[in-house]
Amino acid sequence: AHQKCTLFITLLSGFHALLSRLSGQDDIVVGVPAAGQTLIDDRTLVGHCVNFMPLRGDFSGDPSMAEFLKQMRQTLLDAYDHQNYTYGRLVRKLAIPRDPSRLPLMEVQFNLEKVGTGLEFSGLRVDVDSNPKSFVNFDLFLNVVESDDGLTLDLDYNTALLDESTVARWMDCYESLLVSFAENESEKVSRLSILSASAREYLLYGVNHTDADYARDKCVQQLFEEQAARIPGKVALEFEEQSLTYLQLNERSNQLANYLRKTGVQPGDLVGVYMERSVEMIVALLGSWKAGAAYVPLDPTFPRERLAFVFEDTAVPLILTQARLVSELPTSDARIICMDRDWTAIEKENSANPRLAGDPSLAAYTIYTSGSTGKPKGVVVTQQNLVNLLSSMAKKPGLDENDVLVAVTTISFDIAALEIYLPLITGAKLVFASRLTASDGRQLLSLLTRSGATVMQATPITFRLLLEAGWKGTPKFKALCGGEALNRDLADRILSYDVPLWNMYGPTETTVWSAVSQVLPSEGPVAVGPPIDNTQFYVLDSNGQPVPIGVPGELYIGGEGVAHGYYKRPELTAERFVQDPFRATSGARMYRTGDLVRRLPEGDFEFLGRLDGQIKLRGFRIELGEIECALALHPSINQAVVVVREDVPGDKRLVAYLLPNMGGIPAAGQLRTFLLTKLPDYMVPAGFITIPAIPLTPNGKVDRKALPAPDWARQSRATPYAEPRNAAEKQMADIWAEVLRVERVGVNDNLFELGADSLHVFQIVARANKAGLDVKPRQILQFRTISGILAELDTTRGIVGSQAPVLAPVSRSRYRLVR
Repeated sequence: AHQKCTLFITLLSGFHALLSRLSGQDDIVVGVPAAGQTLIDDRTLVGHCVNFMPLRGDFSGDPSMAEFLKQMRQTLLDAYDHQNYTYGRLVRKLAIPRDPSRLPLMEVQFNLEKVGTGLEFSGLRVDVDSNPKSFVNFDLFLNVVESDDGLTLDLDYNTALLDESTVARWMDCYESLLVSFAENESEKVSRLSILSASAREYLLYGVNHTDADYARDKCVQQLFEEQAARIPGKVALEFEEQSLTYLQLNERSNQLANYLRKTGVQPGDLVGVYMERSVEMIVALLGSWKAGAAYVPLDPTFPRERLAFVFEDTAVPLILTQARLVSELPTSDARIICMDRDWTAIEKENSANPRLAGDPSLAAYTIYTSGSTGKPKGVVVTQQNLVNLLSSMAKKPGLDENDVLVAVTTISFDIAALEIYLPLITGAKLVFASRLTASDGRQLLSLLTRSGATVMQATPITFRLLLEAGWKGTPKFKALCGGEALNRDLADRILSYDVPLWNMYGPTETTVWSAVSQVLPSEGPVAVGPPIDNTQFYVLDSNGQPVPIGVPGELYIGGEGVAHGYYKRPELTAERFVQDPFRATSGARMYRTGDLVRRLPEGDFEFLGRLDGQIKLRGFRIELGEIECALALHPSINQAVVVVREDVPGDKRLVAYLLPNMGGIPAAGQLRTFLLTKLPDYMVPAGFITIPAIPLTPNGKVDRKALPAPDWARQSRATPYAEPRNAAEKQMADIWAEVLRVERVGVNDNLFELGADSLHVFQIVARANKAGLDVKPRQILQFRTISGILAELDTTRGIVGSQAPVLAPVSRSRYRLVR
């Protein structure tokens, strides 16, 4: 009454507001019926002459509910002034594209129907009840029935799109929104509560009861020391032909720690670890911790320019490396200690545990991830963060001293922390795979068999690599899959071998994994969750309000895994690591993941995509903006837009769209070489497309959906097409064409100029091996053409019939196997 609005306008406005909140859209259209009798001159006609009027609600500018009521009142009055203009004429006049599967303009209808006591007939008792329909014209039709007993909500819905539990929740939200409005009419629509008190309590706390005890007062190295004291003679670590017992590994890391302390390393210092995978690498990591330092993992295969940025950003005073890598280090003032060359001095130190009290609040590592501004950013993870993760993982999915875990991930990818330290704190055996083994399906399969592996954690690409190599798994083997979305097809292939499969989810900023769940045979996307111990998941809208079950929102993660923040980036830390208003704990924070998810009725979550330009590809987190910034540094490029495309299901590729400066865009090979000096190879696009203009949306943003699809079947070649000259070349050309989905491949075509990435390399190797061509990923990455690869095989293995000239190999440091 205060707003001078009828019940009809109030309920209709509330329904508009509900749809806006559920969908996250500012522009909502709902159809309402008009009697239509004014269109008929014959007043004796009795019939159903309803005309539908589309009413548009505008929520841009974040109006209050009172303001929106005024808007809708005027909209409705204007609509009634033009109700003679029929819905059919309106659709024809607008000439909008038609979709035979849905009604144009509106898919939702609203009506208020009044039923009172005045419906009486002589000698006849009349009761009015709703009449269920078998078919409806709209996806949603809310008919509110007003009677002396109050309001009854009668909702018809499309059962092909919705189910009863979903629409029932929506009606509860509708009621809550109206009550919230009645209590505060000046409140913004975006902040009205659409959850009842009980629903809010369940979503914020009922599904987040994850409290569990763990060793809060200890660091990871102390938990390892406990195992070394308990089972000193058991093998802790294997790498190729080397092995160390728990006692030996502990003593070596103690010697290094004492050596580092003598060189001046203090608690809280940073130590760079620039090493190839080896026994020495594990000693370096543990020894750094035992000296009180945190480590910065540095992958020798990363571009020198990227490594130089990390050196400059962290100003690490000391670097642990190997003698053969010293010449490749970027220039810095850091002291260099070679774990191999200097070991004779290191092993003279005391092998007893250092008398340094562990501080769980200190950093464990600072790991660098892709940055949207063109520069990587370092995430600081504490010992307490890591101990909570490992303690939870030891229980679920579970690991104990009877297990053998094969580790395959570079330490510059944060999931390596679980692979390395979970076995060492539970008494299990850690089998550390070399970089070459981890990237070769046949060698990795052989290692799994030889080592008696019971657990392996890897990204989907590695499991695809294993399947290509003929891996059949075993019910005694536990597969932990994460790093990017797990495809249902891949999950079903693994499950078909009765392999226990676990889906892992979590951003670097919340310490490796924040949710784990065992995957069971099913249909539809593989779900995420529930959260691990001492971890909370909140699905919130753009105003930080919890959203109902089934409604998309941004995932916020709170709890013990939330990292310290970004290294030397206080503004970015404040933006992404925010106060947790739902926890009573002083100083509690939560991390804004940027992941769009929806909570499922069963309590887990469905990943729907990203809210920004970040993607996951081949297990690596990539900010598309970083690639665009790197491309923009090329003098021939005016502007670049990079997207990830999946034009063929399961085949994701990075594609760069380029707006040239005067003179045109260089060949793809030149651009690839340029980018490899600045970015890791997994961030280099598979395709480069020159476009005359960047397509924009009406509000001036890049319209990524309007970018043309690449024609992978007709990729441009830097060299003329050359026919295969013998059976081996023809066999290899057919394999390349099949994997890359191109019409034909010449023997001098560059693999990467045809749009290949590391996954395609793995697939080509697996299929070539099955065909009897004993080619290795290293050879493909080094020579990159069929003629060059087969010439190398001819030289090293004596393949008969290959007449290709020997090509000069390309530096291997420019291409890295991604896992």
